Amino acid sequence: MSKKRYDVKLEKLLYRSFDEPLSDGDRKKLETALAENNALKQEAKRIERMRSLLTDTAGGQFDPLFADRVLFRLREKEDDFLIVLLWSFRRIALVGVATIALLMVNNIITGGDLSVDSVLGLPQLTLEETLSFNHLFEGE
Repeated sequence: MSKKRYDVKLEKLLYRSFDEPLSDGDRKKLETALAENNALKQEAKRIERMRSLLTDTAGGQFDPLFADRVLFRLREKEDDFLIVLLWSFRRIALVGVATIALLMVNNIITGGDLSVDSVLGLPQLTLEETLSFNHLFEGE
């Protein structure tokens, strides 16, 4: 595309002239600029061709229920996504519960008794061991 040789204000004025009526002063300024500047005149012709091509193309209309159908399909897709997400969560949750149950059974077998500490895999601390950790909680 060739380099523009006209003012940006004139270009805006040209575009505005296609969409709304101009004041007398603006119209005269634009007519003078179009008569003096070939690049601006070519831009005006290009805009006219583009606008005529756009007007000649058939302006498609959507069916009256088009928006409702689109929204219905979007809601269906959203529901499908939520179902898949819930199904995936259930699978992951089931695997997690099974893993926790296996760890608890392992802790019971290796611990040798059914105490809470053994089931949770906590070490059985004596009173002396508990008091030896006392310095960790005091501010030294």
